[in-house]
Amino acid sequence: MHELIVVHRILNPGNVYLGGGGKAKFGRFKCLKESCGPGCGFSFGRCDVGSPMIIAPEVGAGYDVTPARDIWAFGCCMYYWCTGTLPDLRQLGVEKALKNVSLHFGARVRGAIRMALQTYPQVRSTADEI
Repeated sequence: MHELIVVHRILNPGNVYLGGGGKAKFGRFKCLKESCGPGCGFSFGRCDVGSPMIIAPEVGAGYDVTPARDIWAFGCCMYYWCTGTLPDLRQLGVEKALKNVSLHFGARVRGAIRMALQTYPQVRSTADEI
């Protein structure tokens, strides 16, 4: 999906499913669209679709919707699956929030969450890297 520069836009724990072989499968493609900025005529000036706790910082600030937005949302999903709550990253920050993820999950899971929840989209990891 991201190779085609298409963004899911409403990724959240309720529409990610575990498929065969343990791979994540995504559903509910209601807002699927090509990446664009807030001035795009097809988005009616909006680029902030999604659950408020999961909207990436750059999208909330009005910047372009890119695949990095989905990576942020997936990081929020991983955090949710590990803790049972969505992270309040605007209040806590990533490092403080990660203290709520049990060490039981190991360094790889905690590292993947950290890679996905980088504040700046240009340093956020891609789906392949995670």
